Amino acid sequence: MYRFQTGFFPFSHELDPKEIIQGKGWTVSFEEVETSLPWSSKDSYQAVLHARTLETASNAFNLIGAAITLRNDGFLTETPYFPLPEDERLLEKIIQKYGHEAYTHSTCGIGFIPDGVRIAARASNSMDYQYALLKYRMGCFTHSLPSVEIDPSYATEHLGKVAFRDVHIILASSIVTFYSVIEQLELEVRASASCPSRMNGKWNPPVFIDITRRLRLAGIDVEQPSVWVQRGKSTTVGSVALKNVQATKAPWSRGLYVRDKFIDVRDAILAASNLRSKVSSHRLDPKKVSALTAYDAENVRILARRLLLTSLGCRIFEVAE
Repeated sequence: MYRFQTGFFPFSHELDPKEIIQGKGWTVSFEEVETSLPWSSKDSYQAVLHARTLETASNAFNLIGAAITLRNDGFLTETPYFPLPEDERLLEKIIQKYGHEAYTHSTCGIGFIPDGVRIAARASNSMDYQYALLKYRMGCFTHSLPSVEIDPSYATEHLGKVAFRDVHIILASSIVTFYSVIEQLELEVRASASCPSRMNGKWNPPVFIDITRRLRLAGIDVEQPSVWVQRGKSTTVGSVALKNVQATKAPWSRGLYVRDKFIDVRDAILAASNLRSKVSSHRLDPKKVSALTAYDAENVRILARRLLLTSLGCRIFEVAE
């Protein structure tokens, strides 16, 4: 069994030094280890990864990085291909085949590292969960915001529509990727031309029953609403997403600018589906895609995060009354 230094240094108040976290084919312990990594000290506990092969270590390392990104909501944890092996022969093999930049040279000291490792361990038993986690992080690489940017206390106009076409593509691509997380979890709306999701502005009962059943099987509380962020002037895209959706004004909404809503989680999934299929994928309509804002991408990200975390057994979502 090889040992690898991950560069992940958890906060002491979140850490049980005796805890061993078991993933499929790998384990993580938290140890005081001598390290050449920068900004670390010999008396700091580091997440040490144990695996029999380099491939297993690489997959586990990147899964842990994705899980930490998911848990921290807004902090993007970028990892190279490999953690730092303590075996010099294995390190030389990495350098010869992949170069010096292929293994970690840095440290990361943020909150929820042990949580991230636990989430990754749960996900390691399912390829769907692994791909969903990695898709989520890819979506964050494409576009994500620090949580302060959508805090209504700091709401500003600068996240509205923009004229830059590359930003249109970034927002559209992130929406497609985040919705793909929902699909990987098999929590998408399943409808067709012969069995549409809506009939006369209301849910088609067979479609509604089906998605409700799958959400409950995944452990999602269908009675807990989702927050849908709406800021500034209404857009055509926003109207498309929330067509025929019943919404309740969030208590922190104020004036014409902060118009956030509570909506049913099933309606949120349908709204995300509309943003994906009618705006962001296939051949892009310039009028529609140019109306996308960062809030549209964030709404799909927030929804994907809730569904993924809850499916993995993390109960951290509370909605203020």
